[in-house]
Amino acid sequence: MKKTISMILCMLLIASLTVPAFAYNPSGNGEVRYTVTGQDVLLRNGPNPTATPLGQFDRYDYFWVDNTSNSSWYGGYPDTNTKIYQYYNYAVYGYVSTLYL
Repeated sequence: MKKTISMILCMLLIASLTVPAFAYNPSGNGEVRYTVTGQDVLLRNGPNPTATPLGQFDRYDYFWVDNTSNSSWYGGYPDTNTKIYQYYNYAVYGYVSTLYL
């Protein structure tokens, strides 16, 4: 009996390790969570370096991407734990250079 229980627990452990991990998506709209890799990275109101800055990410902040149509700039929303979200008190939409994601 002990061997059977041990075998089942081992199989469950192995099965749980093979399940891929996905970032939690708070809106359920298909966004993918990216980690900001640079320090003081700007969220801009358009997909170009001269667009108006909306806020600044810290390194390792999360950015929820829902638009990857431009390979140089991804569109999306800052995570709720970022200074940008806390400043606006909502998920303001903007763009981040893919060099920093």
